Amino acid sequence: MKFTIQTLLILVAISSVCALILRSSHWIAAIVFGVAGCLMFYAVKMPAPQRYHRISFGVRCFLGFLACVLMWFSAIDHSHYYEWCNLCHAHHYSDEVRICGVPVQTVHEEPHNPTYFDRFIVDIGKPCKHEIESDRLGQAWGLMLYLRPVNNYLCCLTGGPDNYNQGVSERIQQFAKENPEEASALYKKVVNEDDFDAMFAFIESMSQPEPEED
Repeated sequence: MKFTIQTLLILVAISSVCALILRSSHWIAAIVFGVAGCLMFYAVKMPAPQRYHRISFGVRCFLGFLACVLMWFSAIDHSHYYEWCNLCHAHHYSDEVRICGVPVQTVHEEPHNPTYFDRFIVDIGKPCKHEIESDRLGQAWGLMLYLRPVNNYLCCLTGGPDNYNQGVSERIQQFAKENPEEASALYKKVVNEDDFDAMFAFIESMSQPEPEED
């Protein structure tokens, strides 16, 4: 088997795909895909002596099948992520399917807000800009084989006031319009000092009916 320009181009293509997998996945997957690509190339280009034609054909089929299996498990993966905001503590789970390191399908679940912080800062006129980070919980190679440890996150253990309804939201919005300085001070206290008790106490006060005037 001679080394030709065609051989060089194929090796460059295999190396490029390995680089994509290495960048977004794992070095083991990149190596496995490189080995699978070389096996497939050899299965197609290997010499076929006339005397052992049937044996050569069987070896070709075996190498080709092995290469396809290795490519499937190294090039296609399904990952499960936990994503969260460092500012408002909103978080959600997401799933991503990638082929050769390129995302082809991404599904984001509805965000969880155990502390009601995101809703509160929107009502008070200071919506969060969201500084999102993520961590991979698990990765299934070939959509079925988990070779990486699966991490589990416990979330939504911190509850908020059950009476944070639409009426409370409207009263908080009205308060922010009428008292912008006090609303800004409360926002800074909650954000900078993580004083969520102050936020809960304020929400509780907004849920109380105003006393009727005589």
